[in-house]
Amino acid sequence: MRIINKLIYALNIVILASCSLVPPAETGDVSMSFSEEIHEIFVGESFQFEVVLLPDNRHADAIWHSSNTSVALVSESGVLYAVSPGEATISANYGKSTIQTDILVKALSYTVEGLHISPETVELNVGDEMRLSAEVAPVYLTDVVKPIWRSSNENIVSVNDGNVKAISVGTAEIYAEAGDKQAKCFISVSDGTLGLSCSALELIIGETATLSVTDECDGPVVWESSDPSVASVADGQVVALYPGSASILAYSGNKVGRCLLNVKPISVQSVTIDNSEPAVVIAKGDTLVLSVSIMPENATFAVVEWTSSDISVASVENGTVRALEVGESEIKAWSEGKSDTIKIVVVS
Repeated sequence: MRIINKLIYALNIVILASCSLVPPAETGDVSMSFSEEIHEIFVGESFQFEVVLLPDNRHADAIWHSSNTSVALVSESGVLYAVSPGEATISANYGKSTIQTDILVKALSYTVEGLHISPETVELNVGDEMRLSAEVAPVYLTDVVKPIWRSSNENIVSVNDGNVKAISVGTAEIYAEAGDKQAKCFISVSDGTLGLSCSALELIIGETATLSVTDECDGPVVWESSDPSVASVADGQVVALYPGSASILAYSGNKVGRCLLNVKPISVQSVTIDNSEPAVVIAKGDTLVLSVSIMPENATFAVVEWTSSDISVASVENGTVRALEVGESEIKAWSEGKSDTIKIVVVS
């Protein structure tokens, strides 16, 4: 009997020992932590949180909560989604234990490199409506950056998120702004058409032309240029100022007449290297400064480019030639398709 009792006692000891190896129920207080933590995130980004139990780093199926869902959302599986700039506290609950971390959601950092409105010039009648589009560069900012729209005269043309409406006769500029960039569209509004002596005109910078009204006027004629930097107009006298396009407008009563003007630059006609000799001899290691004459002297874009036919013999930069090795090389100066050359002979 004593042997049996000893066996039962030993068996109870084994059972108790084996029970002590079973992990405690994890519905009470437990020690846990985030496997990885962040404190800053940009709008639109996401992050996977995970809770582990200590000390063996076992995964815990926590219940997640965000203190500010307008700033940051967190899914049932612990995925954080950054919604808008601001602060939020993310909490993970497991059993009776809770851990949390503070998150700062930051606005995206970007630089707008360019902004373009299409179309750039519009002619409307009173009551007309249309939509303008604004293109942001680089293109990946298209869904991130929303331009701010405004009208130079809401009494003539109104604008709301690119949607314009012609209110009354006159002209207005519609602006789109993003970052430090700005683009504009010129809009003229009429209630009828006024005939002009010319509907399209092409001038070179400095040239002039005279426009006149061919229809019966409802009153005094007022002249206007859609872009005064391209062309000016006074009493129908047009002066071309800078390359580009502009509408020359004539107003009389509620009628508007238009002439589309294209201003062309003064083109380079000839480029001449200022040296009377067809070839120049210089010693290796020496330099020679060349200059050019461009005709006409008032050419709009008279930018001179220099090239060498053999850069191992002679190099050239902004007209300064450097003799590098014995041999020959042709130095060329060109601008707008016009050019002149000179031979360089390098001797020892």
